[in-house]
Amino acid sequence: MNTQDREELIVDGFQFSNERDAQAAKSEQDKVKLLESRLDYAYPDQVRMIYDKAIQNRIFKTPIGYTYLHTLQKYLQDQLPGEEIRSVPLFMNYVNSMRSATSPARQRVEPKKAEPEPAEKRLKAAHILNIFLAGIIIVMFIITMNGETPNILNYENVLVNRYAEWDEELTQREKVIREKEKSLNITPESTKSSVEDHKSGT
Repeated sequence: MNTQDREELIVDGFQFSNERDAQAAKSEQDKVKLLESRLDYAYPDQVRMIYDKAIQNRIFKTPIGYTYLHTLQKYLQDQLPGEEIRSVPLFMNYVNSMRSATSPARQRVEPKKAEPEPAEKRLKAAHILNIFLAGIIIVMFIITMNGETPNILNYENVLVNRYAEWDEELTQREKVIREKEKSLNITPESTKSSVEDHKSGT
């Protein structure tokens, strides 16, 4: 900070840390001049009314205004002995403010707060999870459809497969019987005639 910038931050002997506070102090300096032009110190009650209103409405927030209020307070204490004069409230925690202002290194070493996960990342994770679950459902459906145990999904397929197996088994047995008959010189006609002879004989 150069000398010119530093001088711009000085108001009525107070050096402020930033331009915003310095501007607020200059504004309060104008307010003080306006009040002084209208105050009649010959009437302490009038001064006290303005003093109380300034505190109640928080007109002053910088050392410029606080200094002026403290001046009015001393005047009222002298002019109205025995009466309770309101204290000047300071709406600021100076110890914490001084620590943060004089210890920038402390701010640098403070652990970084975990940033909330962006909604876009959460949405992407949800999509991936949904795809994974859908894949599991499809695999289970395929296993169920191809399984040998009958269920509501593959009942018809299982019955068809079993019928085909039975039909093939019967065909194989019939083939074996035919081959056996052929090897024994047994024909369907001879079998039929022997059965008829047996019936007529009885």
